[in-house]
Amino acid sequence: MHGTPAHGFPARLTVNGVVYQQSRTRPSQAEFPASTSIWCCDDLAAFDAVETMALTTRLPEYQRAVASGAWQQHDRFCLMHYPIRELAGRTLGILGYGELGQAVARVTEAFGMQALVAQRPGGAARAGRVALDQLLPQIDVLSLHCPLTDSTRGLIGARELGLMRGDAVLINTARGGIVDESALAEALRLGAIGGAGIDVLSTEPPRGGNPLLEPDIPNLIVTPHVAWASREARQRVIEEIAAFSAGIARNRVEGHGTAGSPAL
Repeated sequence: MHGTPAHGFPARLTVNGVVYQQSRTRPSQAEFPASTSIWCCDDLAAFDAVETMALTTRLPEYQRAVASGAWQQHDRFCLMHYPIRELAGRTLGILGYGELGQAVARVTEAFGMQALVAQRPGGAARAGRVALDQLLPQIDVLSLHCPLTDSTRGLIGARELGLMRGDAVLINTARGGIVDESALAEALRLGAIGGAGIDVLSTEPPRGGNPLLEPDIPNLIVTPHVAWASREARQRVIEEIAAFSAGIARNRVEGHGTAGSPAL
């Protein structure tokens, strides 16, 4: 395959900061920067909320308890080995308050949660934002929605995890490199934080392994970068690519590699 494929789609596309290349021999230089809200914002916000609920209700542990026969052998009608927390009255911390961060805030508001927005280190100061070091001890859930840049790579490391409450949970549907994965694995093993829902890793697919894929890490949900991937969202991606290929400029984010960056 050379140049642009027969179906007319460009050989090299950049969607939400990720390069999709169809031809490795003669790639076109066309790029397709599209606003995330057009095709997967609702999916990501819902996925974020699902992971939050699964972790605070200890859903993975209870499912494994049933699968292992622990409930069947229990002497009472309900098995309550793992503490469950309700979300009403809890505080959500959002790092990256673009389209996705705002959508997550709207969804979790329905649960009775209040949101605090972090001032992203290295970003321009914004009214109403809370310095990250001040925000972390106050929140019950930390949700990441910022792009991966030089200033955010490894942003959530051992020190930041140590500032979080012992029962707080971390949700990352943004980019894997924002979190120090070895530090997160250790924090979960030590019970320094309450849990983590991770849909992105620093290398994908993780053919060489990853610290977060070890089987002994408690209260951790790892999914294979599928928070965005509903059939409906993927159909919208196809429609955006088709529009771009036809020369229709819509939903573009000019001058930014990652959609939503200006609003962070």
